[in-house]
Amino acid sequence: MVASGVLYHINEPIRLLQSIGRVTSQVGSWIHYYRTDIIRARPELDQKFKATLDRQKFRNIEIRLARQAYLDALDWAGFSGGSAMMSYWLTRRPLA
Repeated sequence: MVASGVLYHINEPIRLLQSIGRVTSQVGSWIHYYRTDIIRARPELDQKFKATLDRQKFRNIEIRLARQAYLDALDWAGFSGGSAMMSYWLTRRPLA
């Protein structure tokens, strides 16, 4: 299965990944992920993200999620984001 440009438009990305895992043993995904240093350095992006990260547990792994609001983009005729007013971007775990 291939998921390209989908995950960062989802309200529950961990749940989606669990669902994908139930139907296939392999998946390739191209996504944007949240990096505080990059987002905070760009005011046009920074305004879209909640200041603090949300946290979820998945099998003893803490997942950090950045809540992103579509804001004015929802009014654009060519908007191609998610079906809700917001989504969660996953953060990238540091390599051990």
